[in-house]
Amino acid sequence: DISNGDASFAIKRTSSVHYHTFIEKFGLNPASHDAVILQMGTLLQAASQNGLAACPTIHAPYSILPPLLASIMAMAAPNGILSIHHQESPDEQPLFASHSGALASMFVSLGLQLPPAPFLHPLQYLAQYVNPSMRPVFVHNTYMTPEQYDFAVSNWRNAAFVLCPHSNIYIHNALPPVEMLMQKGTLVALGTDSWASHPSLRLIDDMILLQKHFPRLSLRQLLSWASINGAKILGIDNKFGSIAIGRAARLVWIQGVDLHSLRLLPFASAQRII
Repeated sequence: DISNGDASFAIKRTSSVHYHTFIEKFGLNPASHDAVILQMGTLLQAASQNGLAACPTIHAPYSILPPLLASIMAMAAPNGILSIHHQESPDEQPLFASHSGALASMFVSLGLQLPPAPFLHPLQYLAQYVNPSMRPVFVHNTYMTPEQYDFAVSNWRNAAFVLCPHSNIYIHNALPPVEMLMQKGTLVALGTDSWASHPSLRLIDDMILLQKHFPRLSLRQLLSWASINGAKILGIDNKFGSIAIGRAARLVWIQGVDLHSLRLLPFASAQRII
């Protein structure tokens, strides 16, 4: 879960769900640097006092300046996890290449300082500050190119990718390069983003959508993306994500599966049964 405040901590503390909270911060105003760091430290302490797994992270490369990025990375564990919006918009590339495009224009109109340029892509900027031993979890990846993918996995051996297809369709009417990720055999998981861009927050709906647009995506692969891979990303696959002795797996009953072709039907639904 992404949190910018502590409003969800009380619910998480008493829930039977295992939550990993990413304390996320933005920073394009140098004057707010110290306040942002102070607030992040306060939230991390509050999460710890509530017995919650939490770590610092940034929103996206385009929404943070170098001094704040460096400070937040200094607060993160050398082998910690980050949740980073990556190539969700086509305007991220021109922003970092030449301070051009709609995103750059919006920042200027709001009086915000632009992140540094030129870079071939946002990941080049991140690589200056994010420890190679960390696990950056790149979320969305709607406009990620093969070159950017190769850069990510060559710079961070623990890199992982999360897809939020309904959100991508809603915001940009586009989908990430799923077939490329299938071929690469990388660690991929599914997410829903938020109510702001998802009609249901049901993960099964994202699975149906992906299978519709990428017919070669097998049900076995989809189920892995929706379960064990998320646990692997968070480092909790010794307890969650699969059915085995000593693990705390929950069972989900999926209705609406063609058992001959092993494909989800358009009306498939999922319900937790244990």
